[in-house]
Amino acid sequence: MNTMVKNVVLLLVVVTAVPAIVLADEHDHDHGGTDDWPDCECIVPDLDCEDVPRVQSAVRYLNEHDCKDYCMDHDHDDDHDHDHDHDHGRLLDSHDHDMKPECARQFMVLDMYHAGCVAGDLPPDIGTAFHEYDDVCHRCFHPSAIIPEEPDCPMEVCDDPVAVTTANQRLNNEAVCPNDPINDDCKQDFRILLTYHDFCPMRDDVRLIGYHTLEQRYEGVHCNYQSNRTKNCESQVNKDFVELLGDDNSVSKYVTSMLWVTVVLLGKYIAFLA
Repeated sequence: MNTMVKNVVLLLVVVTAVPAIVLADEHDHDHGGTDDWPDCECIVPDLDCEDVPRVQSAVRYLNEHDCKDYCMDHDHDDDHDHDHDHDHGRLLDSHDHDMKPECARQFMVLDMYHAGCVAGDLPPDIGTAFHEYDDVCHRCFHPSAIIPEEPDCPMEVCDDPVAVTTANQRLNNEAVCPNDPINDDCKQDFRILLTYHDFCPMRDDVRLIGYHTLEQRYEGVHCNYQSNRTKNCESQVNKDFVELLGDDNSVSKYVTSMLWVTVVLLGKYIAFLA
């Protein structure tokens, strides 16, 4: 095989295997609010809540590519309905698996839709899929959709472990919070858990019991998270995640450039043979 052929073969291998970036130890940190989450739209394209097929495609990818096994910490408890002392920020150690960066990216598409679109505007299975993956894939930040009829999230519970634990106990007591009908007090209890789970730093003195079961039961209960955070793709956390995962622009530009180089070399090789 001459040098030209070797170069063409090598480039074809490179093009068909866009670099798999391994997620490394420096992002192995505990969930501490949203400060350590990248902005969703800095990693994946801008949100369009009318483009439902896009998020459905993301869910299919997650399900069809065993993404639970490639976003998960090996120490994570597979039974999400037991003690919920989890780690939203856990990324795979490079020694654990050959990480699939696309699993993380597709979950961020799902995360962005779940946060930024009104739940009632999306198919019910989108919320279900989010709850299946939100503790095994790294979260990203997108401003929450504001639902006028819902109250603000009770952010004061971040500093009130007793309130969180009490709400958790009430929600798991069917005599207090029956499945049907769901009363207003229990809806507010769930908003306390939702706020703590999604927006507060995890505390050593709080363990959520049965949270994922409660998420499904109270799927239609929301609160409005008023954040003053603005998207900044130049922030360090966003740069770090773009380096680890790539973004749509960087990946597409890479593939396009490699394809053009391959075409040129193939053209030269064909001319050489002629």
